[in-house]
Amino acid sequence: MLLRLFNTLVKHISFYRLFPVRRRYVLTRTNRLRARYVTACVAVVLILSLCVSALVSPSVAYVAQDTDHSPSSSASSMKNASLSGFGLENVASAFFDSFKDAQNPDVRTLADLAPAGGEGSIIVPPTPPVKSAKIEKKEARPAGPHEEVIHISSGETVAGVLQDVGLSGVDALNIVKAMSEHFDPRDVRAGQTLEVRVEPGQEGLEFESLKMKIDPIKEVVVSKKAENDFQAKIVERPVYVHVDAVNASIDNSLYSSAAHAGIPASVVSEMIRIYSYQVDFQRDIKQGDKFEILYETYKTADGDFARYGNILYANLAVNGRKIPVYRYETPDGQADYYGEDGMTFKKSLMRTPVDGARISSGFGMRRHPISGYTKMHKGIDFAVALGTPVYAAGDGVVEVSGRKGTYGNYVRIRHTKDMKTAYAHLHKIAKGITPGQKVKQGQVIGYVGTTGRSTGPHLHYEVIVNNQQVNPNSVKLPTGHTLAGAEMKRFKEHVSSVKQQYASLTEGLKYAQYDPDRD
Repeated sequence: MLLRLFNTLVKHISFYRLFPVRRRYVLTRTNRLRARYVTACVAVVLILSLCVSALVSPSVAYVAQDTDHSPSSSASSMKNASLSGFGLENVASAFFDSFKDAQNPDVRTLADLAPAGGEGSIIVPPTPPVKSAKIEKKEARPAGPHEEVIHISSGETVAGVLQDVGLSGVDALNIVKAMSEHFDPRDVRAGQTLEVRVEPGQEGLEFESLKMKIDPIKEVVVSKKAENDFQAKIVERPVYVHVDAVNASIDNSLYSSAAHAGIPASVVSEMIRIYSYQVDFQRDIKQGDKFEILYETYKTADGDFARYGNILYANLAVNGRKIPVYRYETPDGQADYYGEDGMTFKKSLMRTPVDGARISSGFGMRRHPISGYTKMHKGIDFAVALGTPVYAAGDGVVEVSGRKGTYGNYVRIRHTKDMKTAYAHLHKIAKGITPGQKVKQGQVIGYVGTTGRSTGPHLHYEVIVNNQQVNPNSVKLPTGHTLAGAEMKRFKEHVSSVKQQYASLTEGLKYAQYDPDRD
């Protein structure tokens, strides 16, 4: 019978012509109804029935209450609120139970409200008072002008925290606008502190001034001159020089041993640059060599670090030979590094134009790692990390800058009419290094790379004399300035003073030596 009914629906009802229903969708091969469709249909019918029942038969009629709660008014009110519909007793019971915790004296049980022997009827009790949310009591602010210290958290903005503390949106906007002349408020970081001076006014807090430290030395100060007239300026905190002295033994390399002794990386790099005219750091330095150093550190009055200053003195002992160097400033204001003999350390060319490198291939006949042929290697290869800065070996003028065949990115500098240096396989050439540009010794001209015909990151360095490549390690380099006469006497007095200062700072100290077992 069900099958016949189904076939009739499919043939004669136009709705099913739009959505064809196949027999196998509803019936199995043995002509039995599929259980999932029966279950779905029953569920839909049941839900629809409940919805219709709820709409047709409302459960509770709400009646306004008299305020005197007299027996006569209660009785008349009870006649106007009747209990009817599906499961109303359960609804009323749940309604009253929800207010028991409030201990409202007006709430009565269903048994108290229902008339004896009569048909059940209830009265809806008055709505209990709503409990207000708990508000944390803030610490009372001073009555007069005072300072608010605000710590910036992650995701907060300057304007937002100023309004949180009680300033108006207009004041916050004016403060940010004034500050933008010297510092981008969008660059504020979590942990920075604002010191805001305010005064209570008729409509909240009135802004007076703001201070925010933007680095260890500088702070931006915003002040209110008049209504909507906010001005900002940069104030630099005074810094004071401190002199630090360290001595240490060399384990694997000067750089790593100095770092383990607590010497900052920038100071170590500067020391290597100073000695690069005198020492070949790839071949001369051995385990057990020692060094001493005296350098400046600038700090604020409250001890905040500002920057590192100059190296005042260093002494590198290589194979038992001490090589002391002193920073000395001549009366005309020219500062340089000199040995105890008064001769400047600076030469026309640096021995090593890159920091922390090792020589991977020397000058001379070599088997090329790519072509396999034995050919003349006309420079020195320094193996070092990709992106390491490359320095100009001496003062000069850029002659070539750009791509050059198998050399990759290439720079050539003319130092004198007879001497040039070349730098190849650079990752990139520094900004401004173009043909005709003057450069100073130690200036960054590019960064170590592996462009051109190369097997890995390294610097190919050439020294060219009279248009012929020569061995950079054997070429004789002219020395710089030498002190003499009264200037030499003044320099010796300076050397004696520096030695006394170093001795007083290192009295009782032992040479720091790296112990790998402690790591």
